[in-house]
Amino acid sequence: MRATLLSLLAGLVLSESVTAAQVFHSRSDSYAIELFTSEGCSSCPPAERWLGSYRDHPELWQTYFPIAWHVDYWDYLGWKDDFAESRHANRQRRYAKNDQFTGVYTPGVIVNGQEYRGWRRGSEVSQSIKQLPQSPLLKMNVAQRHITLSLTAAENLQIPDVKATVLVLGFDVRSNVTRGENRGKRFSHDFVVLHSQSKPIENTVDEVSKEQNSVSTFTINHEKFKQRYKTNSLAIVAFVETPSSPTPIAIAGGWLE
Repeated sequence: MRATLLSLLAGLVLSESVTAAQVFHSRSDSYAIELFTSEGCSSCPPAERWLGSYRDHPELWQTYFPIAWHVDYWDYLGWKDDFAESRHANRQRRYAKNDQFTGVYTPGVIVNGQEYRGWRRGSEVSQSIKQLPQSPLLKMNVAQRHITLSLTAAENLQIPDVKATVLVLGFDVRSNVTRGENRGKRFSHDFVVLHSQSKPIENTVDEVSKEQNSVSTFTINHEKFKQRYKTNSLAIVAFVETPSSPTPIAIAGGWLE
């Protein structure tokens, strides 16, 4: 009887751990590291290796949030990048339009809205890039397919009109390139954007506390990406931006369990 009871309790604990929600919070000392890259670009592999080095960084998902956006404007060279989307390239074009990028090119790195070329020297971004300014606090709750984002204004700050984006990032995602500038190469991608969803967030004010709070919900079946891309390593990242700039004003995320 005792053995049966222990087995039952163990099963309940295991069930609870499987269904328990993951919670991620933003910090003001974060760096959003965005790489614009392409499998059709022969200059991009060194930049991807540099970005991939953050995978083992002790401050990953605390201070550093690397993201690899694959762009589609090199697909005409002979190889169609399966991870590329036009909206990834459009994000880079928005940065360029805001004079935050000197042009639209790959590999291009932007950190907290500032163009960054120090990756060629292998240096960490914290050596030359400012941290995100004091900003609203972002909380992400992930309960299986259901994702809830809440944005709360820090003291004496107002929450602007913002758009929220949730990303599913893949790791050890393999690809064989058979045409184009990288013909014959086999890649293993880290921090690659496999899926993204965006929607605006409307501000609300608590009638009692007068505290500003904004909530938005997403539904993403991230398990299907493990099957499609044959990987067991996924991360989820969420950030918010204002209409005037794609620069994240708050970012949070971590490994998906």
